[in-house]
Amino acid sequence: MRTAFLHAETTRYERSKTALIDRFANWCVEHGGQERAPVELAGFLLDEKRGVDGLLTRWTEDDVTHFLGHSCPRRLVLDENWRAAPECLALWIAYLDDVGLLISDVPAAELRAAVQRASPGYLAAMADPGEWGAEKFWSVVMREHGLDADDEAAVEGFFEAVDAGEVDVDRSLADSVEDRDASEPGPEPAFWLPPADVEDVRYAEDAVVPHRMRALHAWLGTGRERVDTGELAAALDVDEADAALLLEWARQTGLVRAVGDGLVPTQASLPVLTEPALLWTRLWQCFVLLDGVFGADEGELDVLAGGTDAFPDLVQAALCCLYSAGDAVPLELVVNAVADDLAADDLGADDVAADDPAGGEEPTGVPEDRRAALRRTLVKVLDQWEAMGAVRRQVTTDAEGVAVIDSLVPEGTEADHTTVELTPAGLWAARGSLQAFGFVAPTVAEIADYPAEVLVRVLRDSSPEVVEALAAGWIGRRGERAASAELAELLRRLDEPPVRLTALWLLERTGEEGVAAVLGLREDPIAGPAARMWLQARPTPVDAAPGEEFVRTGDELLFELDAMAVTAADDTERFLSEFRSRPTPDQLALIDQIPRTSHVAADTVLETIALQHPDQQIAGAARRGLGRVVTTS
Repeated sequence: MRTAFLHAETTRYERSKTALIDRFANWCVEHGGQERAPVELAGFLLDEKRGVDGLLTRWTEDDVTHFLGHSCPRRLVLDENWRAAPECLALWIAYLDDVGLLISDVPAAELRAAVQRASPGYLAAMADPGEWGAEKFWSVVMREHGLDADDEAAVEGFFEAVDAGEVDVDRSLADSVEDRDASEPGPEPAFWLPPADVEDVRYAEDAVVPHRMRALHAWLGTGRERVDTGELAAALDVDEADAALLLEWARQTGLVRAVGDGLVPTQASLPVLTEPALLWTRLWQCFVLLDGVFGADEGELDVLAGGTDAFPDLVQAALCCLYSAGDAVPLELVVNAVADDLAADDLGADDVAADDPAGGEEPTGVPEDRRAALRRTLVKVLDQWEAMGAVRRQVTTDAEGVAVIDSLVPEGTEADHTTVELTPAGLWAARGSLQAFGFVAPTVAEIADYPAEVLVRVLRDSSPEVVEALAAGWIGRRGERAASAELAELLRRLDEPPVRLTALWLLERTGEEGVAAVLGLREDPIAGPAARMWLQARPTPVDAAPGEEFVRTGDELLFELDAMAVTAADDTERFLSEFRSRPTPDQLALIDQIPRTSHVAADTVLETIALQHPDQQIAGAARRGLGRVVTTS
């Protein structure tokens, strides 16, 4: 059963959530004599953990404190026994520990002690409406006024009465709660970015923008009654547009403040300007507030999203693409990734790759006028990031690279052969920004502390440059024996081809301990066929009993289906090319065998063939095969 959800997979999460709650409920009855387990509370608990990091069975003391001190007061409405939430959490921890699913850096007893320590603060927050979220606040208020929250007309009338002052509501408290909600978006499913090798480089020493801010401060002196951007531009040796941008940036960073039509330096400006790392970080953090500057005069952002709210999304999408790439990427790829991301926010584009934060290699479905507007704004953003020393750009002359870039733009559009990459300082800063946006952005070193299920999933998203470091760090932290045992347990628990193949790849790196662990999987109903194929294929034969053959009838097909399922999911074109390289009779024979295997991915493999194979005879056979598949999920 799957317990780690790194990319907001809704359907699979709901299946695992239901299975976990059912098992938890049965365990509560067996161990506590309870007639009814806290099923609804367990569902709330799992939903909240999914939003924190997607790791349903990994709990730390910080997780306990966050759940009781933040999640419950903000969103949980309990009519009677408020102690039910900490009691449920303590039971959940005990259940996970008892069935061997708990993953924690401290013993279960210490986690339960953390529940006890957090309970008084939890009760105080539950009793304080100022700690509630807006949805909970208004839900409670409506119920106190005898209103049925499911009656849309009644709810609409209630809020009209509130606005008219006809209902006694503490408007100051309500406004405070709503303002905080606006700055604290509700929980979304966790989304992990690929692990990056991030150095602790907190600022770029040779960045241009901090020097310009010091020059601006010197030009401002003790203050100016009227600010002439032309005069400032001449003093800083920039154009007027950049001068206006720098003024707004300085204001958002807190270096200057408006007094009438003029500006004066703030009290904190001089100390900040003399601390290079602090100045650079403040400038970077406040960049996202410059939505009124980028594209405002030309209406660029209006074209993108009907308003300036698109700017933070543009910044987020660009950083996601550059951070996930881990290396230089074509500017046109960044444009497509950002266009697809903004289009996913209901901008009217069709067929976008919204689920891939790094973007795809096909031209975006966003209309060309919007793509061009976005591109102009994005180039302006990159100009400033380059002046911050956060990115570097260069023009590629490599023929293969040029061809790839040309394929990224719509037909008839001239491509820019510039590539973009984050500098070490930019990588460090981007990680902080993406975490603030709600992404989980682990470093390569941090992955060593996570369970095997996380490792095998992030390995598939990682660049070749960091894969070996991830594997070596994770195995090194545990030692070969413990690492092998954890991987073997994962193989017993999860029937997923990507997990199976990646875990076996990792076991290759644990030496004899890995061999011993795989030998123990030979008879496992889930991992057995792959384990036997792995043992048979080892360069150095594994000792077997006299006359024993590891591989059994059907193992080869099941193992081949693992590889086919992974390829079909990762690269459909490659999968079809490899499948079509077989003679037609062999393709038909394989399609006939697949439904009888009960392989977990038999239906997805056949569906890919049925929908995309160009030969209608073979596609038809795959469709008929789908009707005979017996799924095991």
